[in-house]
Amino acid sequence: MNTGALIDAGRARELVEERIAGFGKHPHDRWTPVITRVEGFERGWIVYYGAAEPDAMLAGNAPFIVDRQTGDAHATGTARPIEEYIANYLRTGDPHQ
Repeated sequence: MNTGALIDAGRARELVEERIAGFGKHPHDRWTPVITRVEGFERGWIVYYGAAEPDAMLAGNAPFIVDRQTGDAHATGTARPIEEYIANYLRTGDPHQ
């Protein structure tokens, strides 16, 4: 998606909102996804999300890495600290390698 312009925090938020729009729609698991925090790092943004409903119990809501140059949004994971996913991304372009 390289537009030539750098992706700012607001656009990173929008990109992840698009990715998570369908989350929480399962009939047995109704909740509304919301962005809770956006943090910068060397090559982009870490975008965290949660549930709008205070009583929602979420599991596996891994943050996304959004590349500042391309706008690519990469889901991370919850098995390791976010710093490991960031280090992998900086080294290989993939948060899981």
